[in-house]
Amino acid sequence: MIVIGGGLIDTADLWWGRLDKTLREMTRKPIIIEKAKIGNRVGIIGAAYLAKGIEMI
Repeated sequence: MIVIGGGLIDTADLWWGRLDKTLREMTRKPIIIEKAKIGNRVGIIGAAYLAKGIEMI
């Protein structure tokens, strides 16, 4: 499974179909591509987790 998020997801309508087709052509294994449920907030959420981890040290 491939999960894509961040700002890139805001433009998915421009490239999602082409990505899906290309990946399926590259391998015979089943590939699942999903949009991250947190969408474009992934960067800020990751930064918050990182800051929390650093604060705990």
